[in-house]
Amino acid sequence: MGSCLFSFKRWCSLLQKENKILFILILGMMMGAIDTTIVLLALPSIVNSLHGSLSLSIWVIVIYLLIVSVATTQLGRLGDLFGRSRLFNIGFVVFIVGSALCGFAPNLLFLIGSRAVQAIGGSLLEANRYSLGRCFHKKNGCFRL
Repeated sequence: MGSCLFSFKRWCSLLQKENKILFILILGMMMGAIDTTIVLLALPSIVNSLHGSLSLSIWVIVIYLLIVSVATTQLGRLGDLFGRSRLFNIGFVVFIVGSALCGFAPNLLFLIGSRAVQAIGGSLLEANRYSLGRCFHKKNGCFRL
């Protein structure tokens, strides 16, 4: 029993610095993708529980797509100026705060505003993920997370 093939200590020892960085980059990618899928599937029950209308419920999805589409290029430029890994980490925090606000939303308008905050975090993750992955691929580790 004590020598499990996939024990936690063995798994942690396999995660070297490069693997940890790659794991964080993949986690940032999956957060946005899983969030979008969850919201699309749960939207009818969310709208019913918050007593919202169809016209407002569409904005729950559209506001996220709109902000990510517009802000990604501008926030990528900020990553060039102020540091990609710093803005990637800030994106994690902003995305998690936006997700928490979405969970505590008392009405549909607050949910739409929370999705906007979440989209700004998603834009920071999206804009800086590819450039960090390019640095990771160089094998010299030009950043630290």
